[in-house]
Amino acid sequence: MTHDRRRPATSDLSTSFAMPLSEEAWLAELYAGSVSLTAPSSTAGTILVIDDEDTFRSLVVRQLNGAGFNALEARDGPEAIKIFSERGKQISAVLLDVVMPNTSGRDVLTILRSYAPSLPVVVTSGYSRDSAVSLTEAERGIGFLGKPFSSVELATELRRVIAEPMPTARHAAAPRATAPALKTVRVLLVEDNPDDQELVRIMLRKSTDVMFDVEAVARLSDAIAQVSSRRFDALLVDLALPDSRNVDTVRELREKVPDVPLIALTGRDDMQTELAALAIGAQDYLIKGRDDARILMRAIRHAIERKRLENEQALLTNQLKKALAELHTLSHSVCPNCSQMFG
Repeated sequence: MTHDRRRPATSDLSTSFAMPLSEEAWLAELYAGSVSLTAPSSTAGTILVIDDEDTFRSLVVRQLNGAGFNALEARDGPEAIKIFSERGKQISAVLLDVVMPNTSGRDVLTILRSYAPSLPVVVTSGYSRDSAVSLTEAERGIGFLGKPFSSVELATELRRVIAEPMPTARHAAAPRATAPALKTVRVLLVEDNPDDQELVRIMLRKSTDVMFDVEAVARLSDAIAQVSSRRFDALLVDLALPDSRNVDTVRELREKVPDVPLIALTGRDDMQTELAALAIGAQDYLIKGRDDARILMRAIRHAIERKRLENEQALLTNQLKKALAELHTLSHSVCPNCSQMFG
């Protein structure tokens, strides 16, 4: 929706005309009422504001200060994660934009809640509530505000999610699978983006029946060195590496370790690349940012099982061919006229 960034003004002759507003002044009018409508409180808490729009973020910080909150600012996912890792115990709640460049709001939420499973979060969006419904329905302690919102709406929603009872401690250590009885699946993650590496680790930590032991490398050459010296149960491979691109990465790893299941990861929804990767031996093809932890874990399990069946079938086929060849040789020595029976 396009907003008219003008406001009416009146001259001495009572003639109305439109005066253009600056972006900050225009947004300030949309988000007006930040100080007088909520009573400041020194104990309201500290809010981490994560939004890539500088003007909007500064105006929200003013709203929060007027409502008695302290505020920390982050312009993107990596900055937010860094701030939270250093000051997480001071943060009462997070105000999180759903749509951001680089790391999406969904991915940021996953990482933050790995550090603090009960962290209160209010997601914001300039689109409809539908754009965030999967987040608000899937997680407890998640609120929603559609842009623009007033300071009263902001303070009310933050206080609601902060006060909502949660089943676990608000700030806890990142979950880790430590039960010795769990089966260990060794995964080689070939990914050059540190944020994506961390996201995959966090997603796999959610498993309750398998412990995923993830080794991460950033280059194809490093991956080849790893598979040459260690045994892995599965490979998760990004198709855009510094030293290899697209299906060439799959082809080289398939040649090095043909018996290990490989799942291709990409940020692009490209049907031709997907079909090509599957044709040369990838067991699955996942799009980063679209698939959640459950889908990733299921893809790994299914890839391992499919590759196991493929390897068993190949072994049985080779054993059958060998047995037929031995039988054919034996038939010539015992019954020279029986060769026609065995082709």
